[in-house]
Formats: sequence, C-alpha cells, structure tokens
Amino acid sequence: MMTAVRSIETFRNNIKALSFSRIKVKNRYEVIENRKKFVYTNYVYKRFHGAGVLFVLLLVSGTVCAPPISWRAVPLYVVSFLHQETDSSYIQNDSLTLMALLHEAQKPEHINKRWSHGVPIKNAHYTNTKVELLEALQDDYNFLEGDIRMYEFLGEEGQPEQMSVMWHDPLSNRGLSLSEWLRIGNESGRGLKLDVKEARAVDAVIETVKIAMQKFGLHEDRLIFNADVIDGPGAYGTRLAATFAGSPVNDWLKIEHLMKFHQAFPLSTISIGSITGRRPLGERYSKRQIQTMIAAAKSMGGNISFPLRAEFVDRKVVEQLIPYGQVAVWNSPSTYTPVSIIEGEQFFRKLGVNGAIDLRFANHPLKAATPTSSDSQTIQTASSSMMQTAQNVGLPVNLTTAIP
Repeated sequence: MMTAVRSIETFRNNIKALSFSRIKVKNRYEVIENRKKFVYTNYVYKRFHGAGVLFVLLLVSGTVCAPPISWRAVPLYVVSFLHQETDSSYIQNDSLTLMALLHEAQKPEHINKRWSHGVPIKNAHYTNTKVELLEALQDDYNFLEGDIRMYEFLGEEGQPEQMSVMWHDPLSNRGLSLSEWLRIGNESGRGLKLDVKEARAVDAVIETVKIAMQKFGLHEDRLIFNADVIDGPGAYGTRLAATFAGSPVNDWLKIEHLMKFHQAFPLSTISIGSITGRRPLGERYSKRQIQTMIAAAKSMGGNISFPLRAEFVDRKVVEQLIPYGQVAVWNSPSTYTPVSIIEGEQFFRKLGVNGAIDLRFANHPLKAATPTSSDSQTIQTASSSMMQTAQNVGLPVNLTTAIP
C-alpha cells in the first residue's frame, strides 16, 4: 500500500512543481495569465484525485466488510468533485462583507450568548464560510467551530504563497481566512474551537492566534484546539480514502502537534481527536485506543477533552476516560442520529458524558432542532443492535438510533 501511496504523492508533487514553475513576471498581464494557468492546473489536479478517490472507495467497498462510505454516497461524491470551485480566490464569493459580520457579532442582543467557564457548550459545528458564520452568530450557539487548512495561491508578484484558511476538506468551499474568523469570533464573545486538519497548518495557526491575542485581545482560555491524532474505529478506511484524495502521509497529525498547541497556549483546552469511519453497529473504541488517548492526556496535562464519535460510545468507554479529562460526544449524521437532540443529550449524560454534546441531523450547524418526516421514518427502522445497546445500559430503546 505504501508504494501506491508514494506513487500518488510523487505524481501530485510533479503537478505542483509544474504549476509553480514561473518565469519572472514583468507586468500585471503576465501575473493574471499565470494565475489562470495555475487555476487550470489545480482544476485538472482536483479531477485526477476525485477519480482516484472514487476508484479506491469502490475497491475498498468491494473487499472490506465495513466500507468507509455508503454506496448511496457515491453519486453525491461524484457531483461534489465535479462542481468544485476553481477560482483562485481564498474567500467565498458572496454578498456578505466582513464589516457586516463584525456588526452582527457586536449586537447587544447577542451578549447572553457569550460563553464563560462552567456554562455548557452549545457548539455550531460548521462556521467556515461567511454564510455559515452569520447563521451561527444569529442563533443561540455559545461556541463556534471552524476547520483549518493551508491554502496555496499565487501572490501579486506571481510567486506561490500560502495561508491558513477555514476549510473543512478539498471538496468543500473555502471560507474566511483564520485571522478574519478569529477576529469575528472574538468580537462575538463566543468560545472558539479550532479543528486543525493538516500538520503543515500547525505552526501557521499558532502564529496567527498569537497575533490575534495581541491585536484583538483574544483570550486563550476561550480556545479549544482539536486534531485527530489517534486511530479510532474505522481509521484504516478513512486514511486510505484521504491519501487518494490528496492528503500526503507526512501531513497527518500526531500527538506531538497537539503538544505544540499546549505549550504555546497552556490555558487553552486540548481536544485529543481520533480518526474514525463507518463501522458495523455495536463496535466500540478498543482498549488500546483508549489507552493511547489516556497516555496522550498524561503527557500534556492541563485542560483535556476527549471528543468521541457517538456510535462508538458506551458507559465503559466513558468511565475509563473521565479521570483524565472531559468526555465530549459528536456525531456524523450519516451514521448516527438521535430521536431528538434533547433526548440524545439525555442519553449521553446518563452514560456519564460531562463535556460538550454536539449532535446534528445534517452536516449544517442549524439543523438540529426537530427531525423531519424522513428522519422519523429512519428512526422507526432503527437497527435492533443499537436498541439492544440502549437496553444494556438501562435506557429506553427510543433514545438512540443509527442510520445504516
């Protein structure tokens, strides 16, 4: 497998080298032309990796009993990568301005939404783009979560540059720059969760946050730094798919990267995330995975959080982690959804979860209020395996459900 991975990386690097090889720019026209060539190269590059991902996922789905994605997701994946943006601008093109977002963040009616220590976290899971951030600011969330990657582009002189931006994955729209997101989040008074997706972004994130602390008065005790550094259930399929999607092996995050955040911001909370994927119902975090989380927490100290994927959590998992930090829960709506958000929260509180409970009905921060008719139909056809799990922990079977 590693030989195939290295071959893909070599091809990718060759493509990037071609896109960045430039003769010294003499005028503005040449800069524009070079940007057009760069964008076109990225366009072809993205399509190549999109096709590679489809091939590998289909291969894995046919050879592994628990594929990383559902067959029903393949058409959606095709549509996604065929409609990727190809503009070299790193900020989403919409009518919202940064001043409008700042104005919204500073409105007096949002004062009661500010987060303070001891207040339960209500997290807006996606706030990368201006539209997503505006919706979260207007709702009653007291925590904003954003995903961070490095974005490469051509500067004014036609030379390759890079910066940290809010960007969940290569198939989603790029959003605000990290600096802009921090400024608006700080003005809102909410807590901020920075979900770092790439190892190469770590140093840039640290530098940008330090600048925000100096310029905007950002307080580090309102920050959560998350990185997926532990292999959890389903990690193999997810890593394989990520590799063929263009994520180089040397860009995967490790515990050492979280240690960097702890050393730079000792008052912040470090969230020890795990790489997960679709697995058979009833599977849980293994003893070895839990021990790795605990060892990481002990090595860092300070404020620790363990964000666990909902369908892999039971009382035993929670009890093992509680002595070493807060246990939080999140869900992927494609594999797990509660009957309602309130009942889902009650379910996990009874399991002993004492951290943030971030449950959604869709991959959008504002769709977590009431299940739709299709949600209700899915709930009625929930698997007997998950119902049995609820019974085993002494809870009513209608408190939890999984989407197959």
